[in-house]
Amino acid sequence: MTIYITGHKNPDSDSIVASIAYAYLKNELGEEAIPCRLGSISQETEYLLNRFDFPTPQLLEDARCTLGEIELLPATQISQDDTLFEALQTMKQAKQPFLAVHDQNHKIIGMITRNDIANLGVEDTAYGIEMLQHTKPSDLVKILNGKEIYIPEHLHLNGKVSIVALSSHRALRYQVQERMVIVSDDPIAQKELIEKGAGMLILVWCDSIEKDVLEAAKQHECAIILSGHGSMNTLRYLYFSLPVSALMSTKLITFERSEYVEDVIRKMSRYRYRSYPIVFEEQLCGYLEAGKMLYPPTKNMILVDHNEFSQSVKNIEKASVLEVIDHHRIHDFTSTRPVYFRNETVG
Repeated sequence: MTIYITGHKNPDSDSIVASIAYAYLKNELGEEAIPCRLGSISQETEYLLNRFDFPTPQLLEDARCTLGEIELLPATQISQDDTLFEALQTMKQAKQPFLAVHDQNHKIIGMITRNDIANLGVEDTAYGIEMLQHTKPSDLVKILNGKEIYIPEHLHLNGKVSIVALSSHRALRYQVQERMVIVSDDPIAQKELIEKGAGMLILVWCDSIEKDVLEAAKQHECAIILSGHGSMNTLRYLYFSLPVSALMSTKLITFERSEYVEDVIRKMSRYRYRSYPIVFEEQLCGYLEAGKMLYPPTKNMILVDHNEFSQSVKNIEKASVLEVIDHHRIHDFTSTRPVYFRNETVG
C-alpha cells in the first residue's frame, strides 16, 4: 500500500526537502512512497525546488483513506440496452452476481442482480407476460442464435407464449391471438397460426419457409423468426431477450471516489446491500464490498521533521504511522503499534 511521507504544517524548506528525500529513498528500496506537504510552500522553498528541478509535493489535507485509495472490485458494467442473457454472461465472467447499468454516455443509471433476473421465473405469470410485450425482435434473433425472416412495421404482441405440439389437429385447438408461438417446420400449421392472428412465429427445427406462409405473414403482419434451438431452450431464452432496463433497479446508492472510507462505512450501516458502486463524475470506478469494511483500511504515514500530532495533518491519529524521523522535542506522540522512531538533536 502507498506510504505518504509528510512534514509539519506551515512547511519550511527542511520539512519539504526531508519528505522528498525520504520518499526517494523508500522508492529506491522498492516501497511505493509519495512526498506530501501540509500547506503552501514559501518563496525560498519554491526557489529551491525550481533550482534543482523537483516538483512541488502533493497537498495532503486529511490522513483518512478515501475510496479512491483502496482496492475496489473491478468496474464491470453493462448497457441498459443489452439483454438479460448478456447480463448473466457478464456476471459469470466477472464472478459477481451484480452489475451497474449505464446509459449511452456511460453514466450509471441503475443496478441489476442475479436475483432480479431469477424473480422473472418465480413471479406471477402476469409479470413475465407484461415484460415480453416489449421485447425487440433483433434481441430475440441474437439470443436465439437465429435468423430474421419477416418483421412487420407494427408488432402486435400481448406477451403470451404458446408452444404448438405436433398433432393431427395442428393449430386448431390453440388460442394464439397476438401471441408468440413456437412451432416446428409444418407449413400448414404455420399458415393456420398466422391466419388465427398470431403476433409472431418462432420456428424450431426449420431451415426455410414456404412462399405462401411468408405471404400470409405479410398480409396479417405476423413476424417470423427462425430459432437456432429446440422448443424447450427457445422458450427458456425468450425471457432472457428482455433488455436490462426492463428489470434494473434505479434506486441507486452510490459513493464518490473522493469520499472518506470512515464516512462511507457510517452511511452503509443504513442499508443492507452486498456492494455499492463507486463513481467519479457519474461514471463507474469499481465496487465497494460491504463485507470487507469490517476491518477498514487506514492510510500508511511517515512523519518527518515533526512528531507532535498537533503539528501534523488532520485526523493523523486515525492513520497508521509507520515511522517518525525528527530533530525536535518529543511531546504528544502515541501509537497502537510498534513504530520506527528516530529523533536526533541535529540540524
